[in-house]
Amino acid sequence: MDQQLAPLLGRCTVTILALALLSSAAQGQEIKRFPAAATSGLARAVRVDDAPLAHTAMMLGWDESGAVKGDARAQAVQALRNVDTALAVVGSSLRQAVKLHFYLSRDEDASATEAALAQFFAGRPVAASWVTTTLTDPAALVGVDVVALSPVKGATVQVASAPKLPAALVGGHVAVLPAGRRIYVSGQAEGEKELRDAAKKTMANLGKTLTWLKATKADVVQIKAFLRPFDDFREVVEEVAAFFPGMSAPTCVFVEWSNASLPAEIEMMVAGGQAGEKTPDGVAFLTPPGLSPSPRFARIAVVDPGHPLIFISGLYAETTGSGRREWLEIFGQLGDILWETGSSMRHQVKGTYYSSTSESRRLHGEIRDVFFDPARPPASSGMMARGTGRVGKSSTIDMIAIPAPRAKP
Repeated sequence: MDQQLAPLLGRCTVTILALALLSSAAQGQEIKRFPAAATSGLARAVRVDDAPLAHTAMMLGWDESGAVKGDARAQAVQALRNVDTALAVVGSSLRQAVKLHFYLSRDEDASATEAALAQFFAGRPVAASWVTTTLTDPAALVGVDVVALSPVKGATVQVASAPKLPAALVGGHVAVLPAGRRIYVSGQAEGEKELRDAAKKTMANLGKTLTWLKATKADVVQIKAFLRPFDDFREVVEEVAAFFPGMSAPTCVFVEWSNASLPAEIEMMVAGGQAGEKTPDGVAFLTPPGLSPSPRFARIAVVDPGHPLIFISGLYAETTGSGRREWLEIFGQLGDILWETGSSMRHQVKGTYYSSTSESRRLHGEIRDVFFDPARPPASSGMMARGTGRVGKSSTIDMIAIPAPRAKP
């Protein structure tokens, strides 16, 4: 049932809930899903044409009173319903979802989220990933953020909030990345001992990166902060809010960073517009001034307008007990999916790597050297986590790619 979509103006937070879902999820844009045979509602990958994409903040299973109650299954279902409420503000819904990120307080609750996937997405499987982390509400067992197609048009980032949901810790419940150039800024970290100081300095340096990119704070779509000690997460919330004075902050996600030598690492997703020179194969890997290039990850990956994105689900090995074997299996699976979706190892653009043991973290750095082209590794954040969202698994990977250009005959 189509209704008129209320306009979203600039960076203002929208609190109008009576925005309708348009009849066509992608307004002519193509979604191609690659189902995972073993799990109903889960796709190995989802490929979507260049279109506006709504990115939500992390949602918990808040009930109508704002409390989090029930077991992991009930919380996962309610968190997804809350996502649906947030997406409605920008004319979208779970029916248009392409990627989910689950955050668990316990590895063993992954089965509850798989049941929720089957409940909501059996007919339209989505890519999904998992990590185990402390959550911002001590009663919470499950959190989730979602990427979904949105019919919202325009060249600027739109940030919105749903009045029926508890206010986000900072920023809006949902932000729309316009069609066009998409910029992924790898996690940056500063050598400060205290969490607040590290967050403040890291945000300041990310601001310098924005300036170098000829972007503004209004172009930021989402911030993801990995931090420790997690009990002090509100210090990071306050520093992120201070970075956006007089305007709505983008959507934010906060994840516990375990066994790290630094208190915080923060990454950004940025809208880059339509203007500018295009690259020969759709993506540029950049290093801004003041940062050194690495053969293992790009500081920034910029995807040209018009190129589809491929969202790949979190990958796990069948093997347990061997960090080396886990990573070899994971990269083998990644190669298969990239081939199946029309991409390649050289056309990965944004990765997140989670390890729950120091051995896994060390081996990941060594093994990806075998698979990645050192001249064009993806932008990424790699971190130690309390768990990978699977009992007995020490490693997982979450990736975004683009199609590789077809060779001319």
